[in-house]
Formats: sequence, structure tokens, C-alpha cells
Amino acid sequence: MYSIFNAIICGAAFLLTFIIFVNQNKINVKANRWFGSFIGCIFLILFENVIVDSKILREDDILNQLINISSFVVAPVFYLSVCYYIEPVRKWKAIDYLHFSFAFLIFILLIISWIIDDNNKPEDISPEIVQKTIAIFNFIFSLYVFIYCFLAYRKIVKHEKND
Repeated sequence: MYSIFNAIICGAAFLLTFIIFVNQNKINVKANRWFGSFIGCIFLILFENVIVDSKILREDDILNQLINISSFVVAPVFYLSVCYYIEPVRKWKAIDYLHFSFAFLIFILLIISWIIDDNNKPEDISPEIVQKTIAIFNFIFSLYVFIYCFLAYRKIVKHEKND
């Protein structure tokens, strides 16, 4: 039942992404593209769950890991969507690329893990190290998402005070 529900929401997210990108009225195009990208990231996160639940791909499959990078892009894309809704004439700055540095770092680590994976066997790594690494990573990722949500919230509150 959960996988069917997940697939339905995944399809709805895909449809919503398409509708936002079409933007027939051509109003605030940049903000809508960023918001469409945000919903597209949500679609990819849900899609990853659907393909793993339906056993189309394994969790450790390369294609699945590439799809999973959308998890690391979703927070800055949400923040930038808020920025462009608040300030539609906002220009892209070189410093804005830094928002995606965490996702780029994860991508580089993923490539390194593919290279190293051929040399190491799973039994070479102790379960305690794996658990601690996962716990630390989950904490850092949660902090990363929280910071972007806080920044978006702060930007909205500041905008409301100025109006």
C-alpha cells in the first residue's frame, strides 16, 4: 500500500513540475523555474523510493545513487526559489554557485566511492564505523536542510516587514 501511495505522489510531483515549468502566463519566470526545480527534486526523491520499493534498481545501483543527488540539491533550490519570488529582478551572482557546493562534494565522494568500491570488500569495514559515519552524515545533512529552511524563513519574514 505504501509503495502505491508513494508512486501516486511521485506522479503528482512530476505533473506539478511540468505545469510549473510551462508557466503559461509567463509571470515571474525565474522564480517559477526555481520552484519547478524544487518540485522536480521532490519528484526525484520520491522516484528513487519507487524504483527501490519496486525492485527495479537496488539502493547501491549507480543510477539510483545519481538520482539520490537531488536530495542534496533540494534545500538550496528551495531557498533560491524563495529568493526569486521575493525579488523577481534578482540577478544570479557567482557566489550563488556555493549553494550547490555540498551536492558537488557528495558527487565527488560518490565517484571516489565507485573507484574505491572495487578494491574494498564490505567485510573489511567494521559495522561500528559504518554506523558512526551514517549518524554523522545524517546530522550534517539535517543541519544543512535546517539552515536552508531557516534562511528561507528569515528572508520571508524580512520581506513581510518591508511591505
